[in-house]
Amino acid sequence: MHETAAIMLCRSSFLALGFLPVCYAIFLIFGTWLPGFRGARITAWEGSIATALAVRAEIEQVETLTPSRSRVTGLKLLHPESGDLIAQFSSVTATRSGKGWAMVCPKAELSAGGLRQLWERAHDWVLCRPGEFETPVKFEIQQLAVSTAVARIELGGTQLSFEPQQETQALRLQIESVAGEYAGRQRLAQGTTQRPAEIVATRDTRQSQPATQIEIKTGGQTLPFCLAFELVPQLEKFGEQAGLCGSVRLSRSANAWGIEFLPVDVGYTALSQVDFGRLTAGSLSSMSAVGLLYVRSAEISQRGIAHFSGGIVIDSGANTIDSVFLKHFCGAMELLADEGIHTATLTEAQQFGKMWLDVAFDGTRITLSGYDRILLVDRLGNTLVATPEFATDLTKQNVVQCLRGNASEYSETEFEWIAAKQLHELENLFGRSPVLEANPNVQMRVAGSEEVKLQ
Repeated sequence: MHETAAIMLCRSSFLALGFLPVCYAIFLIFGTWLPGFRGARITAWEGSIATALAVRAEIEQVETLTPSRSRVTGLKLLHPESGDLIAQFSSVTATRSGKGWAMVCPKAELSAGGLRQLWERAHDWVLCRPGEFETPVKFEIQQLAVSTAVARIELGGTQLSFEPQQETQALRLQIESVAGEYAGRQRLAQGTTQRPAEIVATRDTRQSQPATQIEIKTGGQTLPFCLAFELVPQLEKFGEQAGLCGSVRLSRSANAWGIEFLPVDVGYTALSQVDFGRLTAGSLSSMSAVGLLYVRSAEISQRGIAHFSGGIVIDSGANTIDSVFLKHFCGAMELLADEGIHTATLTEAQQFGKMWLDVAFDGTRITLSGYDRILLVDRLGNTLVATPEFATDLTKQNVVQCLRGNASEYSETEFEWIAAKQLHELENLFGRSPVLEANPNVQMRVAGSEEVKLQ
C-alpha cells in the first residue's frame, strides 16, 4: 500500500473510532432537549403509568439523571374517563436497581375521593392479578396531604412498598407521623411508645373465594379512621372525625366484608370522636353526641356480630342509650319494630362529667356494666321492664312479673303477648334468645377529662 494511502487510512480509522463516538455523545446530551425527543420520552412515561394504574397521567418534564435514574416533574393522575384530578406529585425521582424500583417524592396531594380511586385501582390491577407485576416497588413521600369531605389530613414520612410473590400480592404502607388535629388526640395510655403506623393489604388467590385482608396498626398514635373508609366503605357510619388508636383487621371479598378489633399494647383499641348519632342512623336525638369507643376484642361483618367486648364513653347530657345502637353495631340495618323494646335508659351513670357503659356480647349473653338500673321502655315512654338487681334474666316469666309491677292496666293476656313480643325482638336482633345482665364488677373508670382507663 502506498505510504500516503496508509496515512489516510489511519486518520480515517482514528476519526471513526474516536471522534464519531464523541459526536454521538454530544448529540445524546443536547438532543434530549429537543422538543420531539422530550415529547416522546414524556409520552412513554405517561403510557407506562397509565398501563400500571389504569389512570390517565400527565407529566410536565422528564429528566434522565443517570442511565438508571430519572426525575419526573409535575406528575398528575387523572380519572381515565372524566379527567378529574386524583393525585398530583411535585416531582418523583425514580431509581432502577436489581432490587426493583425506588421512588422518592418530596410532596404529594390526594384530592377528595382520590385515595379511594387509587386503592380501587391498586386492588384490581395489582393485588387481584398475581404474576402481572413482578418488580418490587418502594415509593417514599415525605409530605402527603389527603383531602376528605370534611378535613385535610397531613401525613409525614409515608412509605408505600409493593412485594410481589408467586400467588400472594402485598401492599405495605408506613406512616411516620400525622399532623393536624389527630396529632393531639390521646394515646392508648401514657408511657406507650409511638412507632410508625402500618397498613398492610394482602390477597391470597389460592383460596376458592379470594379475599383481601387489610391490617392496620397505628403504633401508639391516632390515625384518621376515615382512611379505613376508603378500604371498606361500610365503616363510614363511625363518622368522618373518628380517630383510630390500636389495631384492626379488615377483610373484603366480592360479596362480604368484616372488621376484627385486635388487642394491642394495653389490651384494647380506641376509637375517638365516634358519631353515635350516625352509628345509630339517627334513631334517637340524644344519641347525636360524639364519644369514645373502646374495644377489647370484636368481630363484626354484614352478617352480624360474632363477639364484642368493650366500652362506651359519651359526654354528659346524653343520658339514654338506644337499643338500636346495639342493633346497628352488630351489623343489622333495620330498626326494631314499633312494638319492640326501644330505649334502655341509664340512671345515676354520671361520673367526672362523662357517661360510661361497658358492653359485652359473646353470641349468647349481653353484659352491660357501669350503672345500677336498666329501664326498658316503649316508644311512648312507658316502662316495660325495670331491673332492680344487677343480674336479671330476660325470660318470659321475669318480663311478665316486671310488667305487672309497672303497668297494672294491662290484662294477663296482654302481659303474655308483650313479653313474648319483647323476647321475639331480642331473638331477631342477636340471632338467638339472649340473656341481659348488668355486672357491677367490670367497670370503666374515667380518671379525668383527657385520660380514660379500663379495668
